[in-house]
Amino acid sequence: MSKKILLCDNLAKNKSNYDVVINWSSCEENENSFSIPKTIEDNADQFKSQYLDWIYTLGRKKVNGKSVIEHLSIREDFSLWWMSLIFEKSQWKSPRIYQVFQLLALELILERLENVGAIDVTVDDKYICSLVKQWCSKHNIVYKNIFLQNRNKIPMSFTGALKRFPHIIRAIGWLVCYSFSRWPKKNLNPDYKFSDEKDAICIVSYFFNLEIDSMNRGVFCTKYWTKLHQVLAKSGKNVNWVHLFEKSDYCPTPKKAVKLVGNLNNNAYIFERHGLIDQSLDIGILVNTLRDYWKLILVSFKLRTVSQNFIAFGSEMDFWTIMSYDWKCSLFGKTAIANCLYLNIFEKVFKNIPKQNQGLYLLENQPWERAMIYAWKKNNHGQIIGAPHTVVSYWDLRHFYSVNEYHENTVNKIPLPDIVALNGDSAVRAYKEYDFPKNRIKNVEALRYLYLKDLPKEKNNTKDASLRLLVIGDCDPVVTNSQIRLLTECLSLMNQSVDILIKPHPLLPINCIDYPDIDFDVTSRSLGELTSKYDIAFASNPTAAAVDIYLSEKKVLVMQSCNTFNMSPLRGYKGVEFVKSAEELAVLLSEFTNNSTMLIDQNFFFLNNELPKWKELLYI
Repeated sequence: MSKKILLCDNLAKNKSNYDVVINWSSCEENENSFSIPKTIEDNADQFKSQYLDWIYTLGRKKVNGKSVIEHLSIREDFSLWWMSLIFEKSQWKSPRIYQVFQLLALELILERLENVGAIDVTVDDKYICSLVKQWCSKHNIVYKNIFLQNRNKIPMSFTGALKRFPHIIRAIGWLVCYSFSRWPKKNLNPDYKFSDEKDAICIVSYFFNLEIDSMNRGVFCTKYWTKLHQVLAKSGKNVNWVHLFEKSDYCPTPKKAVKLVGNLNNNAYIFERHGLIDQSLDIGILVNTLRDYWKLILVSFKLRTVSQNFIAFGSEMDFWTIMSYDWKCSLFGKTAIANCLYLNIFEKVFKNIPKQNQGLYLLENQPWERAMIYAWKKNNHGQIIGAPHTVVSYWDLRHFYSVNEYHENTVNKIPLPDIVALNGDSAVRAYKEYDFPKNRIKNVEALRYLYLKDLPKEKNNTKDASLRLLVIGDCDPVVTNSQIRLLTECLSLMNQSVDILIKPHPLLPINCIDYPDIDFDVTSRSLGELTSKYDIAFASNPTAAAVDIYLSEKKVLVMQSCNTFNMSPLRGYKGVEFVKSAEELAVLLSEFTNNSTMLIDQNFFFLNNELPKWKELLYI
């Protein structure tokens, strides 16, 4: 007898009418139900490799006798494929990536079930429903879309409204707005010249996370590079800083950034110079950008049939419907024109500066980094080093590629740094597990986490004291609200007294008035200063601050979201608990005792305030 399946979201009712229930965005699973999020985690390595191999294959698919990479070769030896959203694999820019993995998990579950005759779907996403319907049609399975009543329609956001405009109009609009806001003003341009000394090092970094006290004294210092600033200053090595402007409270506009850079060049010691990439903007850059963008538009017509190749190896699910936006945006949308602009800017920057012995940049595998590496090498500068400044999470797909990618030896191969400077065993393991070339990996100290070396490890030994809980918020208001809602429900299930201290994300302040059902205090103090103020911590899923808690030998609980990747950098670490419900959180808090000892990875980060590994890498 054939089985009747329900593919449902959390709103579905009458689940008992079905032989098997498949939960699309719930971690609930029992004898007659399967969880898509749990299936993704249980088969993570398989799905991850499957996805990375598909991207590798897509880039080499032949269309009209040429590969996709060759079609997008905007220079003889550089392809804009490497800057596309598809290749970048950022879940923040391309949130529908997770749906690809949900579909792979759904397909795996259905393949394991026998005699599937019908599937009813209550997932509230027309694209997913369309893809499941296609799959059912291929397998002669009856498909039915059950519309749930009383669904609240979400009002369209400003961003959503913009997406309704044609890609080309939005692309040109972006270029106009970007150029208008960042066009160099002659009276503000600092008179700087980059050093041409043989030992010069060029550092490409964001003009963000600035140390305000230092900046007010005319001394450049950031939270990205911390003590490396002082090490470089003492060494006498010539340092040329190339900055990418990012808006912050201290520096809210490009105009203010240019002024600050001018002040730095006037006050800086003799071996240090600063410049913003936007100061290279001119009519020639814009003309070349528009010319390259026009090439992409023409190429997009030749690649119209590429949609037939959006099926991952070993799958029959067609992902074109949910990934077509990223493809179009990369070929003739805002992403396309931005990539053309960055390419032309970096070509000009590295053509005009003296030859640099070494280059160093913040590695996040963002598109501009590909253009920067290409322009750097094209102009015959020296060794280029990429340094991830924070943790490397398992599901941050930007850091990972198909194994085959590293064995290419073509003209248009992926632009990679000569060296990747990794800040701990955790990052090294992550890179080596996906066969990143070992000869390109160097160990360096974790600059942003050096304070952990001397962090006091204190515990509250008073048996009758209230449990002190530190809550680490997220930059996403939806995630933070879910955290506090989960905590509120949890407290109603507990008999124990809990004192709650919330540390919000810097980009998302929290006001006690907004949460009248729960009592808590708010702090902006650093985690290093808070060590003695809490016994156990409850962190949002993606935050890297959870690592700080873990390395301070305090118990850390991490909220597990069931509608996206487990982005926690502590995924897989012993002693770290992932919480999916108020009941789980209540049990873990109630059972907590300070007598337990956390077994931590002592080399999660490499920590040495003298920076011997950095000194060796930079020949200091």
